[in-house]
Order: sequence, then structure tokens, then C-alpha cells
Amino acid sequence: MLRLATVATPLPDRALTAIRLGRDGWRINDIAQVLGCSRRTVQRYLRSVR
Repeated sequence: MLRLATVATPLPDRALTAIRLGRDGWRINDIAQVLGCSRRTVQRYLRSVR
């Protein structure tokens, strides 16, 4: 069986900012507004660290 190595891609700066703000207690809508993206994008960023 051929196994491919998985390479972790670094998160973009915007994702890291969203994660930091989320951990600081910011609401998803507020994070989205500051970053200029949708709620859905913020939710994906926050889910990526679980």
C-alpha cells in the first residue's frame, strides 16, 4: 500500500487572528467584521484548531 505523507499547511495570518480573538472571548460576528470576511469563514478558522 502506498502511503502519502501529510504535510500541515500553515494557517494564514487572518486565521490566526480569528483564533486569537475567539480565545479572547470575541463573538463570531465581531471577528468577521474586523477581518472583513463572512461568519462562515470565521467558523471554519475556529474549527480548524479543534
